[in-house]
Amino acid sequence: MATIGDPLMDLGNSLAYWVESGDPEAMQLIRLMPTNIKGALTRKEIAQLYATGTSTSIDNFDFYYCFGLFRLSVIAQ
Repeated sequence: MATIGDPLMDLGNSLAYWVESGDPEAMQLIRLMPTNIKGALTRKEIAQLYATGTSTSIDNFDFYYCFGLFRLSVIAQ
């Protein structure tokens, strides 16, 4: 599943797996890493860190995150 494409798509896909402490219980059930512990970066903070480090605009990042969630749901299905 390796392709050359929009790097924000990869970030959106990665953050689809990122579970925060305030996420609903259903989302907590898919957590594979301790991303919900105190002090862990939020999805928003990670996206902002990526944008700053790469000088990339993330004005429409919601699209990429939603696509990542959709992709994850298709994989789970």
